[in-house]
Amino acid sequence: NRIITPQWVDTTLVVPSISKSKRSISVSLLISPKKSTVKSSGTLYLEQYSGGRWKEVKSWSVNASGTVDITKSYTGKSNVKYRTKVVVTTGSDKITATSSEITF
Repeated sequence: NRIITPQWVDTTLVVPSISKSKRSISVSLLISPKKSTVKSSGTLYLEQYSGGRWKEVKSWSVNASGTVDITKSYTGKSNVKYRTKVVVTTGSDKITATSSEITF
């Protein structure tokens, strides 16, 4: 497998992530732009796998300049597969990224 590294103009790093505890799911997003004045605008989604496809169950808006570091929580359902996805514009970069999957 070849690893394709995105060649962004204004962005160094975009990392959506997901983790779980006994009671909830933790949804996080880290965006590191190349300059502190660069603005990020978009949406962070929590998705669950159901009926053979991913469906949105919750979303949070992203609207900030400089580094974005947010964490949200959600009460999940047992034996359901979840992931996070971010669709964001950071400066001139239009970015879509997904996390790994977890089963709650």
